[in-house]
Amino acid sequence: MKKRGAIIVTLVLTLLTAGCQKWDLAKISEPGVSRELADLRKATITNLNYDLRFNIPANSDEDIRSEITISFDFKKAGKAPFVLDFKENVDKIHNIELNQESCDYLFENEHIIIPSNLICEGNNLIHISFSAGKQSLNRRDNLMYTLLVPDRARTLFPCFDQPDLKASYILTLSVPNSWIAVANSPLNKSVTNADNQTVTHIFKPTEPLSTYLFSFVAGEFEKAEKSDSSGRTIGLYHRETDPYKLAQIDEILDAVFYSLEWLEEYTAIPYPFAKYDCIVLPGFQYGGMEHTGATLYNDRRIFMEKGASISALMNRFSLIAHETAHMWFGDYVTMKWFDDVWTKEVFANYFAALITSEKYPDVDNSFAFLDYASASYSVDRTEGANAIKQPLANLKDAGLIYGNIIYNKAPIVMEMLARKMDPESFQNGIRQYLTEYAYGNADWEGLVAILDKYTDEDLATWSHDWVHKPGMPHYKVDSLAKLDLNGLNYGFYELTEEVAVTLMRNVVEKPLTPSEKASALIILYENYLNERISGSNYISFLLDCLESLSKEDSSQNTLVFQRAISQLRSILWKENDLQETGWEGRLTGLISQSQSESCRRSAFSALLNAPHSESTTEMFLAAFMKPEHFTSFHLTNADLTQLCQQLAVRKEEIAAQLIEKQRERLSHPDLIAQFDYIAPALASSQEARQECFQSLLKAENREVEPWTLTVLRLLNHPLREQEALSYIRPALEIIEEIQLTGDIFFPTNWCSALLGGHHSEEAKREVELFLEQYSKTLNPLLVQKIQQAAYYI
Repeated sequence: MKKRGAIIVTLVLTLLTAGCQKWDLAKISEPGVSRELADLRKATITNLNYDLRFNIPANSDEDIRSEITISFDFKKAGKAPFVLDFKENVDKIHNIELNQESCDYLFENEHIIIPSNLICEGNNLIHISFSAGKQSLNRRDNLMYTLLVPDRARTLFPCFDQPDLKASYILTLSVPNSWIAVANSPLNKSVTNADNQTVTHIFKPTEPLSTYLFSFVAGEFEKAEKSDSSGRTIGLYHRETDPYKLAQIDEILDAVFYSLEWLEEYTAIPYPFAKYDCIVLPGFQYGGMEHTGATLYNDRRIFMEKGASISALMNRFSLIAHETAHMWFGDYVTMKWFDDVWTKEVFANYFAALITSEKYPDVDNSFAFLDYASASYSVDRTEGANAIKQPLANLKDAGLIYGNIIYNKAPIVMEMLARKMDPESFQNGIRQYLTEYAYGNADWEGLVAILDKYTDEDLATWSHDWVHKPGMPHYKVDSLAKLDLNGLNYGFYELTEEVAVTLMRNVVEKPLTPSEKASALIILYENYLNERISGSNYISFLLDCLESLSKEDSSQNTLVFQRAISQLRSILWKENDLQETGWEGRLTGLISQSQSESCRRSAFSALLNAPHSESTTEMFLAAFMKPEHFTSFHLTNADLTQLCQQLAVRKEEIAAQLIEKQRERLSHPDLIAQFDYIAPALASSQEARQECFQSLLKAENREVEPWTLTVLRLLNHPLREQEALSYIRPALEIIEEIQLTGDIFFPTNWCSALLGGHHSEEAKREVELFLEQYSKTLNPLLVQKIQQAAYYI
């Protein structure tokens, strides 16, 4: 706050106590971005533009000296104050000028508050000198990238951080001269600075964007690019050196071109932004993030290892289609408020399924929706189930809205809606929606109102039950004839014992299509979880199923095999007295006898991660020590790292040697950094592992989230369950900090990594005691995340 702070406080308090009939001033100034504040600003601010400059030093410890000029038109609304968002300390603000004059302000509750009488009706300019916040910069020694979804723009620079105040951005970025810089818009020019150590890049103005979509990446990258027949060029920035993975770049960019062309044809709207680049990042928090012009991808999801399965290849293509669909659904037309964030994800996954189905015509389209059903059931079956659309009073909690329901249940609901209309009417409705809200904001009700014009169905009434209510329908099935295996239904189908036995037999013995088998597996798994089928019977069935599927090498068979073995992996640690199933020997047989390499790899991974015997451990140790003698398939470095981790847990007496050997095999600095980050979780002494866990309680040790989750998962390995009981309480006690310092999926993934290896009553009781103490004071959305993970103990 400036020297005249006392005067300013008095002035603002006078405004706050003066009252206002329309606006709740207490809500307007609370931490975060309240709905009241967002509504006020939407009513008073138009024609918004940001001009940003960041000076990125080579030393990550130094301040990032920054400037922003914000231009906007303002319409007064009584005595309500003018509020900017900046979630940093006040000493990060160096100077504020309003319309070229020094400006009084109050900094409070993550806001820069300026009395509205200082703001002119009409056009205004605010210039702020500040040090950029680093929470969302994801800075490492030789790279950095912004990730501002859902409300993290305010952690980086002062702004109006809400999705319905779209703006054009001009970015100027000064970086070390060995770095490349990429942003939302094309580069205008680059200038080498007088120090000969830094380069300043100036980017062209963007199209209207929400704050969460503003992005830049800088660091040491290589660039590849490709053009299509129309002359459109897409760049791919990466840090990969493996020749096998580099050879995939053409295929990756072809997937982007394919998705762009499909969406342009379907929507009748050309790609609505100036350029399209992709950046592949090591340890990126998500699969991808749809920044216009600078889409980010996780390296493990984009560059495939040797022997990648058809499932992995389709998942990569689907991810690219998903992020590309966001260019129209999310970026071009954006939700008004994050309670409707699902409206961008529903379209991205729905159209990703359609695009992927066209690209892979030999695979039944229902497989995508079966995948969505499996993922959404994992939440809908728990006590922490949530509706697709959830209430949201403040954007500081928007990250907790994300989860399997909005990503996976929502596209199933969209597919149901599409089936209620003829395809042409649905497409025309989508085109009208995009045209009507171009470069603007919409909500679900606006979409339904448009689609309603194209059908006699009452879509608003139909959608209410599916969108606003949690859980799944429950059907009782006493005859196989009543069961539809088309893969497009949703709910728990409770089977009688006779129907369950017959269905299991049919999956193994009858000529069902692969998609029918996959659908049956989902139905049967729900019956196992609801104790309608015993653990030993279900494991025996899964092994019969796997052996049957292993005899044929086809894409669809492989997808069914992956589903069955995924279920087996989830069960083996939970069930006791399984010797009569012969599961270990049968899984071992699948490693060598399956016709498909993908199936052999899946069986290998399942057995490696299962409660196997000492003799099997010795088999894996031999493969790790001399991979050239392993004949079932080629063991990649990723395979060997997995072997190292699992063997170090099981053979603590040689853990140090295993770690040293695998580290020597790695050459890429990013892989070595990841390995070193995770290695402390493999320590042979309990005291060292306890120290490793304690380090995770500090935010600065959790900065690379995917690696952090691997550490937490290994510390809570089922074989370490007794010692790991002591981790549950302290890890849950920082769940609010996990939300504040982590990205949107981190609270969910933290809970899953923490609890996923526990299967004891003691672990369940630890969670129950925690919730008994804190459930009334914790954010209900956080309570749901804990309940969802605890269901699987």
